[in-house]
Amino acid sequence: MRLRSTIAMVVATAAIALMPGTAGAQPPGAKVIKRAVTFQVRNLNGSILPCAADGSAYEVKGHLVGPESVVGPGASAKTRAVTLYLHDLSFGEFFWSFTAVPRYDYAAAMARAGHASVVIDRLGYGASGHPPGNQTCLGAQADVAHQIIGKLRSGDYAAEGGSAPRFDKVALAGHSTGALIANLEAISFKDADALVAMGYTPQVTRQAFEDFYASRAACDAGGDSGYAYIAATDAEFQARVFGNAEPAVKMAATRLRTRDPCGDGGSIIGGLLQDLKSLGQVKVPVLIVCGRDDAVTPSFACPVLKRRYTGSSDVSLSFLAKTGHAFTLERTAPTFRRRVGKWLGAHGF
Repeated sequence: MRLRSTIAMVVATAAIALMPGTAGAQPPGAKVIKRAVTFQVRNLNGSILPCAADGSAYEVKGHLVGPESVVGPGASAKTRAVTLYLHDLSFGEFFWSFTAVPRYDYAAAMARAGHASVVIDRLGYGASGHPPGNQTCLGAQADVAHQIIGKLRSGDYAAEGGSAPRFDKVALAGHSTGALIANLEAISFKDADALVAMGYTPQVTRQAFEDFYASRAACDAGGDSGYAYIAATDAEFQARVFGNAEPAVKMAATRLRTRDPCGDGGSIIGGLLQDLKSLGQVKVPVLIVCGRDDAVTPSFACPVLKRRYTGSSDVSLSFLAKTGHAFTLERTAPTFRRRVGKWLGAHGF
């Protein structure tokens, strides 16, 4: 009951218009390049959130997607900008590079609009390394994101087809739990040049709380090598993440959904509390995107979250009508991409 009361009391932001312009975006319509990338990282935790990490070396895999002039092997060394994307529980890189149904590949669409993206399987997911599920956590995920940001700046990573581009500016974007990780990274390491929080508030709906509680029970029982689903059944997963999606998208995404490291779920409450205490330390521009029909994060909590970024003079909030939790997979995905692309362009990405 104490855990339930703690979650219920965790609250997390007043809308302002998105900034106009596309100053940082490359001209749209350029050839899109998708390059497999691999980052050598360690499962360390130097973040503000104390939680367990095994300290071992792992690979984080994903793709660099963008206009040829920015991400191609022969691209010039002029100033480059990229956005690193962190997915939610249950998902993986496929959330940003969804090709099972046409017209839902977020990273490719953003590339056609002139923006460069790095989309990854976070540690414990998909093609990336899988530490013991209780020996990684959200603080370690923030540290790994910090390591990847440093490697994107230095070019110290492997990129298919030639040398790895180096980026002068790196924005950090996260969806739901990925946004909490992005916040923790920005607070702890202060190395991102911009922050995008999608489908996230420190207050969650009753449905999301019940899913979380069931996941914790599965983890307490041992899980599957320390991994467990946040939603026990396919039907519960679909009810949690979709509000306005095509049936074919729901079916394909459900087939792809994954178990989560138990340490990630086990550190959520501490992460939320740390987030609430420390968001004022974020100094960079922030974009918050919320769905009006999100079954995980209630839209009324979004203006509250916005007000907590007191250290930034540039905080925008955008609401998506008729949109559930899985923004990239909803029928409103084109609107979502335009909103984020416009903001990124206005901020040099």
